[in-house]
Amino acid sequence: FFSGGRQVALKSEPITIKVKPLPGKGRPAEFSGTVGQWALSARLDRQTAKVGEAVTLEIRIFGEGNVKSVGKIELPPMSGFKVYDTISSADVQKQDYRVRGVKTYRTLLRPEVTGTLTVPPITYHYFDPKTDRFEKVQVPALLLKVSPGEVQNQVFPATGAPAAPESSAPGVKVMAKDIRYLKLAVPLTGADRAWPPEFWITGFLLPPLLLAGIWFWRRRLDRLAADPVYARKRAAGRSARAALHQAHLARNRKDAQGFYTALSQALMGYLADKLGLSRSGVTQREIVRRLSQAGGVENKVAQLTELLDECDFARFAPGDREAAAMEKHETLAENLLTDFSRMLEKERKS
Repeated sequence: FFSGGRQVALKSEPITIKVKPLPGKGRPAEFSGTVGQWALSARLDRQTAKVGEAVTLEIRIFGEGNVKSVGKIELPPMSGFKVYDTISSADVQKQDYRVRGVKTYRTLLRPEVTGTLTVPPITYHYFDPKTDRFEKVQVPALLLKVSPGEVQNQVFPATGAPAAPESSAPGVKVMAKDIRYLKLAVPLTGADRAWPPEFWITGFLLPPLLLAGIWFWRRRLDRLAADPVYARKRAAGRSARAALHQAHLARNRKDAQGFYTALSQALMGYLADKLGLSRSGVTQREIVRRLSQAGGVENKVAQLTELLDECDFARFAPGDREAAAMEKHETLAENLLTDFSRMLEKERKS
């Protein structure tokens, strides 16, 4: 009665996907391979700045498609700016079998001249499978008003020129007093001193360690999502502890049937997960057979069999159970789970 069931192998029908090549006709030279439906936005983090100050240009491509495959945006030539490297980030959302999101590019600009500087219009090309043609999106030009910086207001003498005295000397005519002379000796204050070595060591080591930790964490999540058997093995201990807690609560309520049901779930569920067996179709006989093959100690396997039989008897033939017996069975279940956990871990490492 308790050992029925059989293993069944299921197989799904194959799925055929027809992949069409991108058309060569009408393909823009600037096309980088992006497919989907996209929109484009751009902005500067400020409208005014001084010469030499940092300004961030933020460009966002958002819409429906493979966000991570969106290619790099080629910036047009920008007169009057020094342009630094671009960093990008992607936010992907999956809903109703559709992938959408936004990819953000941030570029640091430094204005080098005064006046009204222009970031020219930015254009991006993509292929739209719905219209079956190449499309483009464009944002208008952006303006930045640049005023003189503090450095521009200072005039320095030519390198090697001697410093003139503050007051005029015989034969020397002072033409102006707005020239700043080079200071040959400048005392360092506490604020000018270099950071201690510990600061630089921490600053250089911490980012790679954080990135490595994020990479390992993400890899573990991907494996848990792709391998259900592995995920169940990892969660087996947590599930067993939860079932044992329910059994303990049932024992305190003097609910013998609930106690033995939870105890059976803790034992059968844990061993099924650890042995890679399906919880829904697993049998006591199959678990005992697999434990014996794995090198389970004979008396421990016998204790497990006896305890599972007691659980089944209590579940299907309910009656009064002594509190002392339930406490004894709870302790035995905890000890068996600990012993089999060590045994299976030892087998995994061997």
